Amino acid sequence: MTIGIDTSCLSHTIRGIGTYTLTLLEALRGQKQEIFCYQHSASSRLPFANSIASLFRCKCYEKVSLVHFPEPRILYGKRPRVPIVLTIHDVMPLLFPQFFPTKSRMMMQHFLPRYLRQVDAITCPSQQTKQDLLQIFPIPSHKVHVIPLALLPRQRIIQEKKEPFLLYVGSFEPRKNLPGILKAFAKVRKAGFAHKLVLVGKEEGKNRLPHVLIRKLHLKDHIELKGYVSEEEKGALLQKAALLIWPSFYEGFGLPILEAMASGTPVVTSNSSAMREVAGDAAILVDPHDHDQIADGAIKILSSQEKMKMLIEKGLQRSKEFSLEHFGKRHVDLYSFLVHEC
Repeated sequence: MTIGIDTSCLSHTIRGIGTYTLTLLEALRGQKQEIFCYQHSASSRLPFANSIASLFRCKCYEKVSLVHFPEPRILYGKRPRVPIVLTIHDVMPLLFPQFFPTKSRMMMQHFLPRYLRQVDAITCPSQQTKQDLLQIFPIPSHKVHVIPLALLPRQRIIQEKKEPFLLYVGSFEPRKNLPGILKAFAKVRKAGFAHKLVLVGKEEGKNRLPHVLIRKLHLKDHIELKGYVSEEEKGALLQKAALLIWPSFYEGFGLPILEAMASGTPVVTSNSSAMREVAGDAAILVDPHDHDQIADGAIKILSSQEKMKMLIEKGLQRSKEFSLEHFGKRHVDLYSFLVHEC
């Protein structure tokens, strides 16, 4: 079986879907699968130019047993004869249209329904995403397969003695709840904890830090903005942090939660959407709309070595459930079924 993977997302900054694609490639190699990678790169800056370019490459898809698109942006004129798998990571542009550019909304409103009808199988990283997908689009449930994400293998040193900082990793989109994090952090400091807040992320476009709130809460001198960092530096921060504070309003999965748990760092995250699926009982779950609850969750960890140790142990065990081997095998089983059935 030769598996075709569209790797166009790896031609730019690797985040999100790029990380997923790298993980998928590594998992399939671990399963001894033959892989054929496609990269579509159009020179035009026109909307959907990369996708339109792929219209002229339809026949190359038929050189493999199956094609997997890690993101729903590929158009094809005549449908390839081989089975097609499409991954939907979330449908947030439809759930929160006010937070996304027109291009993202257009893709999901006008093009995604066609993709969903034509593909043979859809994979999602969580039950939450599957549920959202089935509520919005008229597709049969059996066509949607939940395959939780996994972590790329990396040396992780469990650091028992933590450094005095809280860590956030991610973008500064409104759904990430930066104001809630800042208000909770202010309460943590008022409770007598002299920790800093380290933010790994970058201001982009309209996604800015709430600087007015930072000044109002007198937090400017207690926040360290790292911008984008290398995987090595991110790994070191995750190992050193007293805790990961990640009370997003909505996620299709929540990879930083898994990364923190595998790094031996306690987690405070939301009790909603896919975050509770990832965390299970290995994190403190809070209402993301209640900054007092977020703060109280952090304070419980910072004020109790016993609580911290218990969460670290639970997190390490929980993270092992999201193994690269299991991730790869689930995909290979699905591919094999489709190749023999379609």
